[in-house]
Amino acid sequence: MSHPNNADQAQASQPAKATIIHFKGWQQLAQPAAQPAPQGDGANSSRSPGTEGHGLVNYRIGSQNLNSGLLRFEPGAKVQLHFHNVEEQVTVVEGEGVAIVNGERHVLHPFDTTYVPAGVPHHFMNESDAPMTIHCTYGGVYIEQTFPETGETRRHGKLPEQS
Repeated sequence: MSHPNNADQAQASQPAKATIIHFKGWQQLAQPAAQPAPQGDGANSSRSPGTEGHGLVNYRIGSQNLNSGLLRFEPGAKVQLHFHNVEEQVTVVEGEGVAIVNGERHVLHPFDTTYVPAGVPHHFMNESDAPMTIHCTYGGVYIEQTFPETGETRRHGKLPEQS
């Protein structure tokens, strides 16, 4: 059985098929701010110091309209204020977190879920003393993450030039 994180995965041009994604462990996603953000499928993309990720569903396994993954936050870790070109759904699966969505602060517990329309500023943080894990789903296979404070835009997923 092939694994969806292998380089020889199915391409989006092939018909989508049901797939089981086995957890292969966390991948370090932090990188110094001075380095340019990588471009790609989001599975190994830069997030923030103290976070680790695991890509799940994306165009590489045949998804036509969504991208998902897990993001784990160590105590004190956060993702800076940003917005996306697509809608996003986030569910806390472990620990307690804080979401600031459109300027409003929300304390989140396991299985609490946010829905954030495209263009709405938001960020997530772990203010607790224990790890927090979220499951993120995006409504597209190409995702832009724009940080208003710096103007930086990170691109993830199937880039338009790959279409």
